[in-house]
Amino acid sequence: MERAIAAVLVVGCGGVLIGSGNLKTEEYTFRDFTSVEISSVFEFDISQSSSYGVSITADDNVLEKVEVIKEGNTLKIGLKTIPGLWPVTLKAEITTPQLHSLAVSGASRRRQPEFCLSYTTVEGEGEGGGEADKQPH
Repeated sequence: MERAIAAVLVVGCGGVLIGSGNLKTEEYTFRDFTSVEISSVFEFDISQSSSYGVSITADDNVLEKVEVIKEGNTLKIGLKTIPGLWPVTLKAEITTPQLHSLAVSGASRRRQPEFCLSYTTVEGEGEGGGEADKQPH
């Protein structure tokens, strides 16, 4: 009974955003990035391609909280300030001709660690350690 009361208090105070379960995908037209920074709790795939592509799949009520921007040659994917998320779907698909650096923070993780790209820098920090592989070809 105590757990149920605590959960109601957290949700009642607006502390948690619960995913709707209705997934929606948003496509972005960013080009000419060679670095990627991913924060929060995204599952992501990065693959090499002759063209650039960025798409985010998330619960429709969470998608408006996603922030995808390009600063210089860096693509940044994260969330606007949200007190808490549970349970939600946050997936990023990225294609790029080349990747020089990848920074992963929070609990974000790469979905296909067996696939590797040639990049020179990889950083990971945060609650989940930010998981990405670094296996140069």
